[in-house]
Amino acid sequence: MKFLTLEQIRDHTRIDTKVDDTILELYGSAAEDVIIAMTNRSLEEIFDRYGEVPGAIEHAALLLTAHSYNNREPASVQQLYAVPYTLDALIKPYIKLA
Repeated sequence: MKFLTLEQIRDHTRIDTKVDDTILELYGSAAEDVIIAMTNRSLEEIFDRYGEVPGAIEHAALLLTAHSYNNREPASVQQLYAVPYTLDALIKPYIKLA
């Protein structure tokens, strides 16, 4: 993973064991890639501009990681509703416009 740690992911998802570490690393790495891609910036650009990965970007990556962990199948029988405080709200200030 590029900026998330397993400890952050375990804390966020309230996982106390190391049994799922491999899958958490996979989901965390994928979430980082997706969130960085959504900003239209490279990770290096983010570091250069902000000096670190902003908390909102870390938060968005944690949300996406937890979502992937808790919803491991591509479909659900439940009707899902978007939460107003979503990834878009967290990432919008960091999106590089053309």
